[in-house]
Amino acid sequence: MMDISAADTTKYAYHRAVFYPGFQKQFITDAAKNLKMSLRKLADHYSISSGFSYSAWKKFKREELLLPMRAVVTLCGAAGLDLGNVLLNIRELRDRNWGSIKGGKLGIRAVLDKYGESELQRRRINGANQQRGMWLARLIKKPPVDVELAEFIGVHLGDGTMTQNFLRITGDARYDSPYLSNYVSTLVSKLFAMPTKLYVDRNTLNVRVASRALCRYMVKRWGIPYGDKIRNRVTIPKTIVESKDLFLACVRGLVDTDGSISKDGSTISIRLHSSNPSLLESLVEGIKTHKLNFFSFVYEQSIGTHSLSKIENYFRTVGSSNLKHVVKFNEWHSRKKFVRTREVLDYFESYKVTPLPFYIKNSEGIMGPWSSG
Repeated sequence: MMDISAADTTKYAYHRAVFYPGFQKQFITDAAKNLKMSLRKLADHYSISSGFSYSAWKKFKREELLLPMRAVVTLCGAAGLDLGNVLLNIRELRDRNWGSIKGGKLGIRAVLDKYGESELQRRRINGANQQRGMWLARLIKKPPVDVELAEFIGVHLGDGTMTQNFLRITGDARYDSPYLSNYVSTLVSKLFAMPTKLYVDRNTLNVRVASRALCRYMVKRWGIPYGDKIRNRVTIPKTIVESKDLFLACVRGLVDTDGSISKDGSTISIRLHSSNPSLLESLVEGIKTHKLNFFSFVYEQSIGTHSLSKIENYFRTVGSSNLKHVVKFNEWHSRKKFVRTREVLDYFESYKVTPLPFYIKNSEGIMGPWSSG
């Protein structure tokens, strides 16, 4: 029996699963049944993200090809199958290139015998050049259109970068670490069943997902183009603007990344700064559509408020998932103490158990690290 736990599956995402005879077919059959899909519909549903055609899925079901572990994990999540039980039916894992390695050794021997070492070296150089820059499409779980997905889209519209090969969310490594490394990274993995990579470049913390499939999904499903968001005049997707719940979640993602809470005279202000007028226009459109009352000014490239009652309304209806913003607001609102950005690090430990997203319960009750609910 293979010695692997469900927690290890990300590590082996690109390995091939060797099921005991008959169990791979049964797994695909059960997944399609739970999803209420025919094999063709299942193949069509995952073809963009997985890169596997219908004919490949037929071979998977006939057990002529080995399923990648990433497909096993994604189908379990989408179809509601217990991953732990499925792992019991897998005998071993093989490196994703095991077939190529086996065939390659035979090919190397044939080239050596026929052409000699110089030809073998030439082919190795050409092969390395062809491999450079190639990315294997990862199978992603297509999430339901809900508030978590809307919040992620807001996060990306705020501080995201996307090419054909990867999507990256960035923030300040000093003050946004709990938000990016815990909340955003977990949100991405939950939505798309994708591993994320965290790395620091100077003072910038990056959450990176290398997946052509995810990037194509953002383009095709949500109309968010590759490249510069300002030059491409990116807006909040219409589907999100039209739904109040989705719109509020998207605003939360935007403000948590591109917004700030600052001292403003004798009070505080909350504002979102964006150099993209199209994004601000779609934000104003959603606010008017749903008659929301938490921003009071639009000035050049900023939208926000310095009215405490409106800020309270913002944290009652929109909330925040960024602990940096939570600390600043809650300390001011409950203790009339303004916490500067450089001071928030001193508060993270006491706020670490705060449920996220954070909301105030009503005009009096504040949900904080010292409260009971």
